[in-house]
Amino acid sequence: MDTTRRHAEQLDATDPLAALRERFVVVEPGLRYLDGNSLGRLPKATVDRLRAGVEREWGAELVRGWAHWVDDPLRVGDLLGSTLLGAAPGQVAVVDSTTVNLYKLAMAAVDARPTRRVVVTDDDNFPTDRYVLQGIAQARGLTLRLVTTDPDEGLDPTAVAAAVDEDTALVSFSHVAYRSGALADLAGITALAHAAGALTLWDLAHSVGAVPVDLDTSGADLAVGCTYKYLNAGPGAPAFLYVRRELQDRLTQPIWGWFGQADQFAMGPDYQPAAGIRRFATGTPPVLGIAAVEEGVRLLADAGLDRLRAKGSALTDYLIGLADALLAEHGVHLASPREASRRGAHVSMTHRRPGGSPRHSSTNTTSSPTTGHRTGSAGDRRRWRPGSSTSGRPSPRPEPSSANAPTSVTRQSPRPSPEARIRPAGWTGHARQMRMSARSSLACGATESMSRSAPPSNPRGMSLSASPTSLSIPKARSRPGISTSPSV
Repeated sequence: MDTTRRHAEQLDATDPLAALRERFVVVEPGLRYLDGNSLGRLPKATVDRLRAGVEREWGAELVRGWAHWVDDPLRVGDLLGSTLLGAAPGQVAVVDSTTVNLYKLAMAAVDARPTRRVVVTDDDNFPTDRYVLQGIAQARGLTLRLVTTDPDEGLDPTAVAAAVDEDTALVSFSHVAYRSGALADLAGITALAHAAGALTLWDLAHSVGAVPVDLDTSGADLAVGCTYKYLNAGPGAPAFLYVRRELQDRLTQPIWGWFGQADQFAMGPDYQPAAGIRRFATGTPPVLGIAAVEEGVRLLADAGLDRLRAKGSALTDYLIGLADALLAEHGVHLASPREASRRGAHVSMTHRRPGGSPRHSSTNTTSSPTTGHRTGSAGDRRRWRPGSSTSGRPSPRPEPSSANAPTSVTRQSPRPSPEARIRPAGWTGHARQMRMSARSSLACGATESMSRSAPPSNPRGMSLSASPTSLSIPKARSRPGISTSPSV
């Protein structure tokens, strides 16, 4: 591994996407930004577009702007679908937040399989995914089955196959793991779920704009994702949802809003869902946010997803090589798949505390191919363990089940009373929301992604690693075994 600055400069000089950096707002040229997998940079075109939206559209058109704004969620959804998701028109809508979309589609899926009692996800899935599915399981009296996943290597299709059976209504995973960047076999797992008669719901938050996604060809049923990461649409930008065309008029989503109504402006007394993807809309769309999504998608379309994927792989390979050469002797090791084909556009590092403590620190270092920056996040990433209780009260440790049982953790929720209300749950409303704090660090382009300093230790077990890693928080590494949790 050539760790010299000269080699880094050569890589930057031959980068086919280097010119894209000029299309972003860079206020602090010396800042090494490692958080693009949390919040992407601001495209210059978005500044102009939002100014025009405020001054020329809102300012001049006033309420008359709704003549074209009303179609923005589906129009931009089609652009996003055809450019980055492998989805034909009429299947993607830019609406709501990722959590709300996940809730809508998961509820629609389990209601479409009323005789089935199991929902399958994994114990290392992003917290809001697990919380939403847990809330639905409790409201509907279903079993939430958690596949035990190696947090560094990602989903094991064999374990997924063992957890999915004829009683499974929904299988829901993240395409790219938020922690390690491990890339799941979307098509293979979808086929496995379909063989058992289950529907699939994929979280594409760390996939869209970073890795190729082909929803139509893979046979995926449902998908959600955010736009403020690799799509660079800004903080709080609206999310998107995908519903396979043949499922659209067979599914009923639970939030009946007037933008999903068949004859919206008739203001009728009863709800009648619109045909097609429009029925999955709810309330008034965030017009300015959708405009920012459109600009982000167009920028990535100009770059080309194949070129973005190639650069993302090259950047993360380079960062892994630097870490191996400069940081391994200080106890920093890779916590992501080493093969580029098995991960998305970010990598994670672990740091063992002095004295051989089993607790680790983790840092995500993400490639941002459009800006030439490395990006990442660090935070307190707690994993659910058998014996934990979602109510905040301790629960008895579960007894191990037989060795032939699926490698999963099962949560059986009691059947709700008739008056029970369905309450969507998300990570923001969680009592102890994990801290995914943004950290600046010391990498920007190959030239500036180098440091020879060792990561100093401190009494709390945290480390400020040398570039390209960032401030890291200890990560629990215990892995739950095969067990059945108490009812929640």
